[in-house]
Amino acid sequence: MADGFKICPICDTPARRDALTCSVCGSSLANAPIVTAVIPQADPQPLQYDYRYGETDLYEENLRRTGRALLLGSLLTILLLIAVGLFISFGPGLLRDAQSAAATAFYTPRPTILIATVTDSPPTLTPSATPPPSATPTATPTETPCTRTVQAGDTLISIILSCGYNDTSGIMDEVMEINNITNAALIQQGTTLIVPWPTPTLDPNISPSATTEGGASGDVFAAAAEEARDPFIAPTATLQPGVMWYVIQPNDNILSIAVQFNADVEILSQLNPEITFSQCDFGEFGGGPNCIVTVYQGQQIRVPAPTPMPTLQPTPSGSETPTPTATATFNAPSAISPGNLAHFQRDELVTLRWVGSGTLGENETYRVRVDNLTDNTRYTQDTRELFLIVPVEWQGTGNQRYQYAWAVSVINLSRPDQPIFTTESRTFTWQGRGGN
Repeated sequence: MADGFKICPICDTPARRDALTCSVCGSSLANAPIVTAVIPQADPQPLQYDYRYGETDLYEENLRRTGRALLLGSLLTILLLIAVGLFISFGPGLLRDAQSAAATAFYTPRPTILIATVTDSPPTLTPSATPPPSATPTATPTETPCTRTVQAGDTLISIILSCGYNDTSGIMDEVMEINNITNAALIQQGTTLIVPWPTPTLDPNISPSATTEGGASGDVFAAAAEEARDPFIAPTATLQPGVMWYVIQPNDNILSIAVQFNADVEILSQLNPEITFSQCDFGEFGGGPNCIVTVYQGQQIRVPAPTPMPTLQPTPSGSETPTPTATATFNAPSAISPGNLAHFQRDELVTLRWVGSGTLGENETYRVRVDNLTDNTRYTQDTRELFLIVPVEWQGTGNQRYQYAWAVSVINLSRPDQPIFTTESRTFTWQGRGGN
């Protein structure tokens, strides 16, 4: 610009000498003087700009610089995250492979040297174990079915009942099929019929074993073990004096047994409370025409022992050996109901029943013992009846079930602590009166 130039009077921007307007601010340069002197270039001054005035868009260079920095930082962050993820995924495996390769490179396996051993003697034979011979199982004999020969007046129903059935509805068709009977009313006298034995059932009067697990019955069995230490409630042997076992023979029935042992049906029912005497009239010797009693061959029942025939006594000479006097038969009751382990609700009354094998003496009575096994409380009451309604006062006061055990003894009032006979203990549960 040695030839001269104009300087804008507004923004001090130099322009050509023939310029009419300023290229920066647009001011008129028509009257601007022409300068011929060289103007030294001053050092650029840092831009002092206040961005609050809203004219930032005039300085786009600043925005480009900031955008580039943010973009570069984002790319570096993404690359760093990818590198960390790859290291976490494949780093442990690569490290193990490298360690294994290094260990293999520096490890040289030692060669195995096989040394053969030569012996002069022949090889020793090792005996093999021979299993012991197994015992040959013994064959269990198969039980033969019940066989009956049709007698005069027999019916198919009576024959089935004589084989131990209480109900013929489930076995009638099977018996007719086995014996090729087409009409149950047309069976011929003298014909032998085959009847399968009924499925045996456990006697409900047999007390469970003391090893039975769980529940309230465990307390009952513990109480039964306690009875063994109590002399008052120890049960007497099953067979009392004057009573013996009789095994039912083929073609036996309750009437023939009553005649054989001179004992009416009532006595047999008292001696065998586990047998059902259905519709029997105890006022008649044989129980009447409607009496139904089911017994089966091989069954054991209690019957009166035969009375020995009296013999003439020779005149004593004074040197005879004294003969012991036979002990008179005494009353031995048997518990009937309730059944063992019976349950009663809160508002039910409990009635204990038993039968006697004889009558009570003038100074004898029944003593009923009831033990509340839950509260460890004992109650006793004397009676000459064959039953006892358990008083409500003996019922538990809580709202849970209470376990009870009961037995009946025959005692002499002059010796109440020495029972003449005691039945086996039975148990029942009774809901306490404190709740439902």
